[in-house]
Amino acid sequence: MKKRNANAAASAAGNNQIAESEKLSDKLAVIGGAFATLGDFLGTLAAIIAIEETAADERQAEQEKNEQQAKMADMQRQIDALQQKLERLSKS
Repeated sequence: MKKRNANAAASAAGNNQIAESEKLSDKLAVIGGAFATLGDFLGTLAAIIAIEETAADERQAEQEKNEQQAKMADMQRQIDALQQKLERLSKS
């Protein structure tokens, strides 16, 4: 009888360890899932930031292009004015 009780106690202790091990593995799985979700979130955030940076770069390039075109148009007006003055001087 004592042997049976000892075996039952040992079996119960073993079952208790297995149950605790399963609880620990469940907790670790939840923590791992949380880290995976956090990693996915950070990856998505990085992609959004990259898209915004690209859009900002494109806007800046467009603005610089427009400024360059305005400068070139102004230079063309100056050239045209100089040509007109030269024509007037050559006619005189």
